[in-house]
Amino acid sequence: MVIRPFLYPDAPVGRRLGIKSLVILFSSTIRHHFPHIFTHKKEPTPPMSKVNPAKFVREVRQEMEKVTWPTRRETMVSTGMVLALVAVAATFFVFVDWVISTLVRIVLGIG
Repeated sequence: MVIRPFLYPDAPVGRRLGIKSLVILFSSTIRHHFPHIFTHKKEPTPPMSKVNPAKFVREVRQEMEKVTWPTRRETMVSTGMVLALVAVAATFFVFVDWVISTLVRIVLGIG
């Protein structure tokens, strides 16, 4: 592989490069064109707080009080809609499967 000077100005012209040289040139090109990938500094993670089981349970209860739970009627309606859509999807796929299998039988002359 011949490296062109306008792509890699530091590379010697006309010299065949091995895999190691290509990897070095490619990685330096990536670093040149995308420096933000290599210069990103990780922010230090804050120290973990002490675990207090009683405080955890209190916070869970507080969060559970904020949740708006569906009524029994809303749950039944949602369940009915899911079951109906599953039935429609199953019927659709059975029909599509039947059409495709009929076409394959006709094309192959099996049936």
